[in-house]
Amino acid sequence: MKQLNYFFIHIIVCAVFVFLIYQDLRFIYFINITFFVGGVYVCIGLFLYVTYRQFFDITVSSFQKVFQSKKKQFEQSYIENKAMSDHVRPSTIKFFITQGIGLLSLSIVQLVIYYL
Repeated sequence: MKQLNYFFIHIIVCAVFVFLIYQDLRFIYFINITFFVGGVYVCIGLFLYVTYRQFFDITVSSFQKVFQSKKKQFEQSYIENKAMSDHVRPSTIKFFITQGIGLLSLSIVQLVIYYL
């Protein structure tokens, strides 16, 4: 139910974006904006998913070791940094993926209606 409420809020936000960007409420403009917003949400969700699956943890820790001074390296060897994947929650990934797929699906349905 919460996801559905957010979905309707995103539709209203897309309508506001159409009016702010194009200064006109045409159906094709609304299709474009929902497609772009949905695409951005899916990209963010996929990036968070890849991050959650610990793909970037080794790279980030390696860069931290390279760019730290010797004194800080010595201090950091005793203090463990949290990995990048520890900052991402599965509920956040689910939110972005669900909302993005919903908006992309809505834009596809709108395209079918527009061209029929």
